[in-house]
Formats: sequence, C-alpha cells, structure tokens
Amino acid sequence: MSIVHVCVQLLFGATAGKETVSRARAQSHSSFSDSFNVSQERIVITNSSGEKLIGVLHEAGSKDIVVLCHGFSKGGDVVIIYASMYQDVSRVINISGRFDLKRGIADRLGSDYMERINQHGFIDVAQKTGQFMYRVTKESLMDRLRIDMQSACMSIGPNCRVLTVHGSDDDVVPSEDALEFHKYIGNHEVHIIEGADHRYSSHRLELANILAPKQKIRIKLRSYWVPLIEDSCKQIIEAAKTTNAKTMGPVPLPTKKRIYCVLNSPHVHKDSRFHFEIRTHQRLIDIMYPTAQTIDSLMQLQLPAGVDVEVKL
Repeated sequence: MSIVHVCVQLLFGATAGKETVSRARAQSHSSFSDSFNVSQERIVITNSSGEKLIGVLHEAGSKDIVVLCHGFSKGGDVVIIYASMYQDVSRVINISGRFDLKRGIADRLGSDYMERINQHGFIDVAQKTGQFMYRVTKESLMDRLRIDMQSACMSIGPNCRVLTVHGSDDDVVPSEDALEFHKYIGNHEVHIIEGADHRYSSHRLELANILAPKQKIRIKLRSYWVPLIEDSCKQIIEAAKTTNAKTMGPVPLPTKKRIYCVLNSPHVHKDSRFHFEIRTHQRLIDIMYPTAQTIDSLMQLQLPAGVDVEVKL
C-alpha cells in the first residue's frame, strides 16, 4: 500500500486568494523532482497554529497522508526550526543545512559586515559580475545570529524522524555540520554523498534515490496456526514502533487450502475415503522508512518455529 506524501517546500508562505482546500496543478521547477516518477500538485495547507504552508502533493495511490518537510541549504535550517516549534510533521529532510549559523557570513558579506550594516542598516549582495542578488537587512542578520541550532535540534520530538543529506565536497557548508546535527537530534539519520558539492551537480540521481519515498520493508508471514501468526505480527509491529518506523498492516491474505483424499481401505471399504485439509494462513506487514535500528530490532526477534517469514526490501 502506498502513501500520499505532502512535501512542505516553503514554510510560512501565505498564498493570497487561495483557500486551504484548493489545489492548483503546478509544474515542478526543481531539477531533483524530475527523478521522481509521481504526479504532483501544489497545495496550501494550514498547521495547528493556523499558519499557511505551501507544499507539493505526491499522489501515490492511497488516501493516507504523511506530511514531509524538506529544505535545501538555508531551507534545511528552516525546517529544523519548524520541527522544533511544532509537532505537525513526522518526517523532516535537511539537505546541506548549516548547523553554526554564525559561520559563512563573513565569506558572503565581507569581514567588516557588522560595521557596514550598523552604518547603513543593510548590505546588498551581488554576483561576481556585479549583478544585484539580494539585500540583507540588519534585522534579518540579527535574527540569524540569535538562532541557537543546538537548542532547536534538542527540541525536536522523538516521533519526528529527521534525515540529513550532505555532500562530502561541499565548499559552501562543510559536511561536518551534518555530524553536528546528528549529535543533538535524537531520531536522526545521516547520509554523506561522497564527492558531491553544495549543488549536487553530478550527484543528483544519487540524491534523488536517497530522498525518494521508496524505503520499505515488506514482511510476509505464513503459518498453519492462527494464534502463532498473530503473535508474530504483534512482535514485529512492536519492534518497528520502538524505532519510530511507520507500520502498515497486518493485512490478512487469502488462506491457502490443500485437500488430500485418502482411501479408507483398498478392500472392503474401497469406496470409503478420508479427506484431510491443510490451511496456510498468511499476513502481510509493510514497514515504512526503516532505519538501521529498525533492521537490528527485527533481526533480534525470536519468532515461533511454526511461522515462516519472508522479507523483501
């Protein structure tokens, strides 16, 4: 069974004139999205505090919804801060986010940025060609310097799973920042893509494979006895939930029946027959977004001998 993923790409972006329930078809403007073979819609949703969030709806054939926040570079910091403030999302993806927000400012604005911004109240950032890019105001700069990412990371709830992806050759935000996130976020997973730069110029397919919502463990159980298979399903689901993985099932599959006809006797009772039946009960469980801890927890289970288990990744 698939899941509908609502990916919140731009936080606190109010859209004038659009209601929460309205959906407008939008073309993907991200080069990463080309790697996903799913239909997309732009959607405006409201969080528990009444703030509007703009996201992309990935239709995957089910009515279940998983809200997924992801951000790139500075956007990675935004979704981390959002997850620390609210409990609306179960999964956050931080792509090349910066842990220490005080770093990198001098490289972008110049070593005398504090003197200039105190004097003029703003700093205009331009490209090497001299073309204007954006303006940094004193207020926005002070807001950035006041952010404590360590406290934000430690405030993220245990039910929110955070994935951080970073390139090992990132020359804008060092890959060590990904390891700093890992120190302070409890339910956290890190992927370092070897050789990738800040824009993942030659590693976008690898990035898409990591971000694609295809991570799933499918477990099929068979047994001749219903209590055994039900107890095994319960153990598997409890083991998965201890690592905050999402489970779907158990789904009862059709019971397989095999009937054997045996003669009572080849002589006097040659027309008398016994019929024996073997029933194989089946259950199906899907574990979504498993981690290494999930797999370790499943491998340590001691399931009954009368249950056959088939696992597919």
